[in-house]
Amino acid sequence: ELARLAGEVADQYVAENMPAAGRRFAYLVERLKRGVTRLLAYLQAEQAQSLFHPAAFEQEIGTGEGAVPPLTLRTPDGRTVQVQGKIDRVDVMEREGRTYLRVVDYKTGAPKTEFRDLDALFSADSRQRNAAALQTLLYSMMVSRTTGSDVQPALYYVRRMNDPDYSPLLVEGKREVFSFAPYRDPLQAYLQTTLASLFDFSEPFRQCDDRSVCEYCDFREICRR
Repeated sequence: ELARLAGEVADQYVAENMPAAGRRFAYLVERLKRGVTRLLAYLQAEQAQSLFHPAAFEQEIGTGEGAVPPLTLRTPDGRTVQVQGKIDRVDVMEREGRTYLRVVDYKTGAPKTEFRDLDALFSADSRQRNAAALQTLLYSMMVSRTTGSDVQPALYYVRRMNDPDYSPLLVEGKREVFSFAPYRDPLQAYLQTTLASLFDFSEPFRQCDDRSVCEYCDFREICRR
């Protein structure tokens, strides 16, 4: 039934928006249908046994109506920087008179929930960083500040959601991250330090050691490596 519904929605979207799509695109659509079916099956099974239930989808972080207030940071020279975005899903759980939240970010790329520690997330070496983990922690920070509730960060990788051993939890070192609370103060400190360095014009420009990132770097015209 899930496969049928996913197929109908995908076919309708293609017919309405891409009527001239060729055979190669049809193959990609079939892959998309299979991925959506796996996602729906996982979500259906999860909701049947989880105490969390969805409370918001595509939750804006910004200044608009109904948005979660952005994270506002100040540089040592008085500049103001705001961190905004959009959370794919926010779940809520009521237990023993307390409210618990979960920030869910969907990903379609290669699964990567592990990170060594916070220092690695802010490392100049891109091979140590896990951008998806940092993004989800930032979202958790903003939701936690706004609601006063503890937040569990989670990454849902569509490619692996039906694996028997799959877990959406972040993993620091070898430890699963069940709560954002221990990261609140150290993450704030890392953000302030990084921001101060970015806006410190006395800092010399340094080329990164990992040349593999040059192909996709937004600043390669300036770097000229």
